[in-house]
Amino acid sequence: PPPPPPPLFFLMIRRTPRSTLFPYTTLFRSAADVWEIHQVLAIAYSQEGMTEEALGEAQWALQLAPEEQQQAMQDLVTQIQQVITSTETTP
Repeated sequence: PPPPPPPLFFLMIRRTPRSTLFPYTTLFRSAADVWEIHQVLAIAYSQEGMTEEALGEAQWALQLAPEEQQQAMQDLVTQIQQVITSTETTP
């Protein structure tokens, strides 16, 4: 008989970062008006080096965040913009 399939955890590790994020981005889209989801996605994309996607999510979080969270979301947008700027100027 063929060997049993590897555990799901092992399969997720073997996937590329973009495909690993896909199930989460799909799940989160069902609650697209929740600002915290966009914040989490922005951080996840940023950690994976997907800075343009991260910036879009951070800007969306900024638009949806309550007033008391606006500064934190603006700081996140600024940080991601700085990363983008620094990678554009680095040869």
